Amino acid sequence: MNKLLSIAIPAYNNPILLKRAIDSILIQTYRPLEIVINDDNSPISLESLIKNYKELNYANVEFIYTRNKINLGFYLNNIDVYKRCNGEYFLFFHHDDYIINEYFLEESVNELTKNDIYIVVSNSIIEGNLQTMMEWKYEEWVVIEGSNYLNNYLYSNAHPSISSILMNRKKLSNLGYQDLYLKKEDILKLGYEIDEAFLMVIMLCLCGNISVNGKIYTCRGNPILSYSKSKIWREKGGAYSGFIPLYNYYLTEKNIEHKKNIRKIIFKIYVNFKNFDYNVILFFKKNHNVFWDPFLILCLGYIINKKMFLFNIVKIPNKIFLKILSLSK
Repeated sequence: MNKLLSIAIPAYNNPILLKRAIDSILIQTYRPLEIVINDDNSPISLESLIKNYKELNYANVEFIYTRNKINLGFYLNNIDVYKRCNGEYFLFFHHDDYIINEYFLEESVNELTKNDIYIVVSNSIIEGNLQTMMEWKYEEWVVIEGSNYLNNYLYSNAHPSISSILMNRKKLSNLGYQDLYLKKEDILKLGYEIDEAFLMVIMLCLCGNISVNGKIYTCRGNPILSYSKSKIWREKGGAYSGFIPLYNYYLTEKNIEHKKNIRKIIFKIYVNFKNFDYNVILFFKKNHNVFWDPFLILCLGYIINKKMFLFNIVKIPNKIFLKILSLSK
């Protein structure tokens, strides 16, 4: 008997795009499904759309709709919709994305049932052009050791769209993902739009294998009014603010080897970020009783060192920072 698969859709406005996303899910061959929609207090309520789907009584498909009383924002709405999921397996699905292969869920779940595989990744095409999210061209499932994937493929030639990643939600829960949520009051004080930063992917990869397929199963939506393209997303941190949940995870992780891998990811992605300020330091001081962590000092030193180069000031060779960071505890 198939296990329940939860599909979490954090939504805001755009009922036409949401309908396209849901329709693409309903033609999937896999059942049972739980489609969980969090409407982030949209000016255009999405409730009537979901009510219409419920009235059609799709076999082995349950719709769970919640409308937030106030607008939570990108990060908190993502967290809220995740908490409402009940399935053994899990897919985060952006409401402007859609599936283009009816066997996507079935074939992905088949991979998840194999030993020590807690996450599967496939390819996506970007709407409006022929570019794919991943450069990985092998159209078959390839099993990769999780830390190897993190160090050599994530944020590189096999970096996926979030809507093409199926995960073992039960395993993620056992790892304590829900304990790493940032609190609303802390986010408001930071003043950032927080990005989840693939934290789920990283946690699962650190404890097992990942199966990767270059075959195109989904389409990443690319609407003109996408929030990720907006001025407010860029000005309030956007993707760079993913440093905060990642570093939060780094400080709570006890496994030394895991910490080393997390450091590599943080350094690889976030040493160029510009929106770092004193509020970030206060956040970590409050939640972890740290004011300056050695690794954080080194990251900041590297950033300052790079900026010095812009002003033609004598600087320390970056390879020295790289070596120290690789050895830092």
